[in-house]
Amino acid sequence: MKYSVSEILDNTSGYIFYQNPKFDQNKLYELCAVSKQLTNLDDTIFIPIYLVINAAPVDTFLVLERYIKSGVRAFMFDENHFLENDSLIDLINRNRANIDLVIMVPDTVKAVCDMANYTRINKISKKTKYIAITGSIGKTSTTEMLYGILKQHNSVYRGEAGANVKFRIAHKFLEVEPNIDYFLFECSGQGRGYLKYFSELIMPDIAVITKISNENLGEYLTLKNLANEKSTLLTAMSEDTAAIINGDNLLREATKDYICKKVYIDDGDYTLIKSDKEGSEFIYDDEKYFIPVTGLHQINNAIKVIEAAMALGFSTDDIRSGLLAYEPVGNRWVVDKFKNDAILITDCPNNPSYDTLIANIKSFLELYKDAPYKRLVITRIKALGVYEQQTYLKIAKYISTLPIEELVCVGSEITSIYEYVKSHSNIKTMYFEKPTTINENDKFVSYLINTMNFPQATLLKGQRKDGTIGYGDVKDVLRRILK
Repeated sequence: MKYSVSEILDNTSGYIFYQNPKFDQNKLYELCAVSKQLTNLDDTIFIPIYLVINAAPVDTFLVLERYIKSGVRAFMFDENHFLENDSLIDLINRNRANIDLVIMVPDTVKAVCDMANYTRINKISKKTKYIAITGSIGKTSTTEMLYGILKQHNSVYRGEAGANVKFRIAHKFLEVEPNIDYFLFECSGQGRGYLKYFSELIMPDIAVITKISNENLGEYLTLKNLANEKSTLLTAMSEDTAAIINGDNLLREATKDYICKKVYIDDGDYTLIKSDKEGSEFIYDDEKYFIPVTGLHQINNAIKVIEAAMALGFSTDDIRSGLLAYEPVGNRWVVDKFKNDAILITDCPNNPSYDTLIANIKSFLELYKDAPYKRLVITRIKALGVYEQQTYLKIAKYISTLPIEELVCVGSEITSIYEYVKSHSNIKTMYFEKPTTINENDKFVSYLINTMNFPQATLLKGQRKDGTIGYGDVKDVLRRILK
C-alpha cells in the first residue's frame, strides 16, 4: 500500500523532523516496520520499533545506520525514545546526502495501528471480504486450511503465517494491495483487549473461534473468562456476518448475545472413514473430504473451515480441492526418516497447550504403535501462571501410563514432570537444561544425535520460540548431521 506524506502526517499526529531540500513533495511511500519485508528501499518509510531483547534495549541507531547504507532514504521515529539524546541529530548529520525524509510521531506502534485503521476505511476495496480466526489452539492450521481454499480462484492476502499479535495484525494493512478479494487474519488473544481491537479494526465478514484451552490461563484464570475474551472477536460484526464457533458450553454462553449469525460445531461432528500417516478421510454434512495432515483434532479444525467456506459461497468441490492442497506451516508435525529406521516427528507450534500436547501424543502412539522404541521429548507450556504445576502434574500422570520406552524433559520448568514419571513408572527418563543455542554441541541436541541410531519413533513436542531459541530448529541440525 502506498501513501502520500500528508496522509501519513494527518493520521499519525506526526510532523516532518527533517526534509532534504531535494525531496519530492508528491512522492508516494510504502510503510514498513518489519525489517525482513523491506524490499523497495527507495520508496519505503521504515518504522523502527523500540525493542528490548533479553532485558537490554536494542541500539536502534546502529540498525538504522545499516539500513541507510542499504538504500533506505526515509524513516519514522518515536518521540518517546529518540529525543532522549543527540543520537538522532548525529545520525541525520552523518547521512544528510542519503536521507530524504524523517517523520516524528508520538509513538511508532500507535502510528502503525492508526495507519491500519485509516487503510481499512479509505484504501482497501469495499468488495474485499475479511475473515478473522482465533482460539486457544488450532488457529494457524485453520487459517492455512481456509487460505488453501480461498487462493484457488481469488486474490487473497494473509501475510506471514503465524504473525498474529496486535502490532503484526495492524501491520498487515500496510502490506496489502487495495483490490484484494479476501483478507485473512489469524488473531492471537494473548493480551486482554486484543480481540476486541481486532474486531473493531478488521470488522470481519466471517469469524472462526476454534476452541478454548488452558493456554493463557495465567492471564485469564478461568476458562469462562477465556471464553468471554475470545467472544469479543465478534464485537464489531453485524447481522449479515457469520461466526463459526466451537460448540462447547462456555463458548455458546459467551457468544449468545452477539448479533452475527452463529454456527456452532461440536468436536466429533463428522464420520471418520480412516486416519493414518497420510492424513484423514471423513464425511461431514453428507460430503466426503480428505485432509493431508495427521491427527483427528485436525478434522475438527477442517469442519469449521468447511462451514466458513460455505458461508462465503464456495462450492463443495472447491472446498474439497482446497483442503487436499493444505500444507502445515511452522514446524507442525514434520516427519523425518533417518538411517537405521529412526523417525523423528517435530511438532513445535507457537506455544503448545495441554490439549494439543495430549492430542499429539495420542496420534503419535496410534500411528507409530509398531515402532520398537517410542520416545517422547517435551518442553514447557508457557502462560499457565498459577496453573503451571497443576497442569504439569496432569501431564506427568498421563505420560506415566503410556506404552513408551523413554521420556526426555527439557527445561527447569518441567522438572516436576521428569521427577514424577521417573518415580511412578518404568519409563526411562532423561532431563536436560534448556539450550541457549540449538546446535550439535548442546548436550540435549547432542544426545538426540547420538541416540537416533537404531529403529525408533521420537516425537519432539516443543515451542517454536522459547526465549531466543526455537525447538523446531532441532530437526534442521539432525537433518544436517544424520541424513
